[in-house]
Amino acid sequence: MESQIRQPIQILVLPFRKSTAGNFEFLLLQRADNSIWQGVSGGVENNETTKETARREAFEELGIPINFNFIQLDMRSSLPRSLIKMSESSHWDTNLLIIPEHYFAVDVTDFEIKLSSEHKSSRWCCYTEAHKLLTFDTNKIGLWELNERLTTGHCYS
Repeated sequence: MESQIRQPIQILVLPFRKSTAGNFEFLLLQRADNSIWQGVSGGVENNETTKETARREAFEELGIPINFNFIQLDMRSSLPRSLIKMSESSHWDTNLLIIPEHYFAVDVTDFEIKLSSEHKSSRWCCYTEAHKLLTFDTNKIGLWELNERLTTGHCYS
């Protein structure tokens, strides 16, 4: 079995669904380790692409099948290395202080989420509530892009 080598690249996946009323709702997750609200978050392992990482992390954290349609958003951000667990980043160059983050979305309208132990809570929210709950401004921008694409019909895969 190949050992997992954590690369200095992060992903964030924003699950969404269309409600019976026809509105879009966004799934936010409250982390068990620090209580922040965000989407699915994780790091690239070995030689994965960012999309492969998004699929793996969504499966690990919520049970979302990897064959679902994951949408790569235009949003890119950076975050401080200090937000990554030391054990995962101990092999990185000590001069590396900022980690790139890539954003994705996945439609889970007819799928029942299975919350992993990484999270203590989850909540389906309208855009306004999700925007208020998200901890990081960069996550709010990713949510904004997704909401714009969904409400204007400019979504792509």
